[in-house]
Amino acid sequence: MDNKQRQYARLAAHLKQLRENLDETTAQVEIMANQSNMITKLGAVQASTFIGSNRVFEDEMLKK
Repeated sequence: MDNKQRQYARLAAHLKQLRENLDETTAQVEIMANQSNMITKLGAVQASTFIGSNRVFEDEMLKK
């Protein structure tokens, strides 16, 4: 195997590793996007719970 063939073989190995890394990154970004949507929904639920409990607390305080 001459020098040029070794370089091409090494380049091919690096490109294969790059492709695998890009595939993994793509999968991680998709997971992150799904988690981001879930966190947004969780924040809305938390805010609703907080507002509701605040109103109940205010109603109880005004009754006294």
